Amino acid sequence: MTRAFLLAALLALTHPPTLADATVAAESIEPVALDAPLWPVPSEVAPDSPEVAATGLLLAAIGFHESRFDERVRRCLTPGEGGAVSAYQLLGPSALNGWVKSEVCASDDIAVRAALGVVARHARRSARLTPAQWVAGYASGDPGKGSRAAREIVQIWAGMCQRAGLVLDPYNHVRPAWQTTR
Repeated sequence: MTRAFLLAALLALTHPPTLADATVAAESIEPVALDAPLWPVPSEVAPDSPEVAATGLLLAAIGFHESRFDERVRRCLTPGEGGAVSAYQLLGPSALNGWVKSEVCASDDIAVRAALGVVARHARRSARLTPAQWVAGYASGDPGKGSRAAREIVQIWAGMCQRAGLVLDPYNHVRPAWQTTR
């Protein structure tokens, strides 16, 4: 997965973010997804693995849904409901994963790492949880509680994966895989 891969996925969305905002998103998501994919992968195949791509696309889907990566939202000039901050609309101290609000607002890298930390916390919570439940945990704090936001994020994520040639069923425990041609 490369920045170009993420940029193409973001720009292929209906009503995509601006080129500048999508570029910043791709540049910040790519190293984070590579450093900490949500599924374990052998390090020698990590950059090209479907697990890294699925992680990156999930982060892109969350940020797109929450803010369209708008710079005013990324820099916390327009706080979200309840005081949520960054492109990922992180809410509360636990969502900041040890960083303070000013750090998250000043750094796209820190914001995406904090967002991934929230998703990963739900992913590690139980092997029984599906990726869609990880997203529900992100959106509502409770992986067992569905929400409109969680459904919309999953829909965006699944569409991005499909367009990118990635097989992912967010409602199943099957690992992501690249589509094979017959």
